[in-house]
Amino acid sequence: VTFGGTNGWFGDFGEPLLFTRDFVLMSLLCFACGLQNACFGSLTRGQIRTTHLTGILTDMGVTFIKLVYLPQRTLETQRLRRLNFIRILTFVSFSVGSAVFAVVFTQMQYGGFAILAVLYTILYASSAYRQAKLDRQQPKLVPVPAVAATENRKRRSSSRRG
Repeated sequence: VTFGGTNGWFGDFGEPLLFTRDFVLMSLLCFACGLQNACFGSLTRGQIRTTHLTGILTDMGVTFIKLVYLPQRTLETQRLRRLNFIRILTFVSFSVGSAVFAVVFTQMQYGGFAILAVLYTILYASSAYRQAKLDRQQPKLVPVPAVAATENRKRRSSSRRG
């Protein structure tokens, strides 16, 4: 987007959306949002969404209600509190980022996307590194082959009959 915008592929920054090139730009931006959401969604196993606030605010409200009715000081309430803290941080970050980049884009126009690209690359790389480190610390479960499980069931059922 930065390269295409600075080379005039998408017209003047901030002009009305009228031409095919404008809808190509919108499609690229939607793709970037979906890619970002997929990256962070997969890193957090679907617990955190980053490109829209409706789901985050709904999840936050549902969790607040659960926290009122669930027994306090349990592992579940601790987990829910942590999730809501992350959701609140996401909401605040989204709001502050929107305000800051409204100013950045008026000054840098399409060049502002380069800052976002670097920022997202750093955030994704650090999150992927942290997740890989956590995954290495988790004990690995050894799957039981289906054949062995079937043979065990047959042996148990035959020993009951005999």
